[in-house]
Amino acid sequence: MSARQNFHRNCEETLNECINVLLKSAYVNQCQAAHYDRSDVALKGFHLFFEQLNRQHLHQADKLMEYQNKRGGRVVLQNIDEPETSFWDSGASAMEYSLVVEKNINQQFLKLVLCAKKNGDPQLIGFLKKIALGKQVENIKKISDYISRLKQLGEGLGEYMFDKETLQH
Repeated sequence: MSARQNFHRNCEETLNECINVLLKSAYVNQCQAAHYDRSDVALKGFHLFFEQLNRQHLHQADKLMEYQNKRGGRVVLQNIDEPETSFWDSGASAMEYSLVVEKNINQQFLKLVLCAKKNGDPQLIGFLKKIALGKQVENIKKISDYISRLKQLGEGLGEYMFDKETLQH
């Protein structure tokens, strides 16, 4: 006997797409965290920030997988390709890359909301509001603000001060 009830196959597929986008994003963030933990880069605040994003994306992916199973769906994981880059020449460029990733996640969540609306699934919409949608908007705003500040402060000492004063507090 299956737990599936009012859970459209299109929503199941789109939910799997979200899970895979989150896992790929976590992989990118882990790569960014490792970059900033290198001894020749050594910006602890950036390292911690990207580690935090990594954990958040993994947590969201876990929650989506649990939900998929509760609704009677099937989790289908895909291969994760290596990130397009593993080197960032400035904090601003790393944040800009991260902003693209966050917007991609948000777009995927919005696609899932539209699928849920189209297929009459208010439970899925409520779940996404609870675990994802607000957090994505917060991430996009925070990273956009960080990019603005980093560009104002400049590289070198400005980036170091941003790391110390903003990301480590």
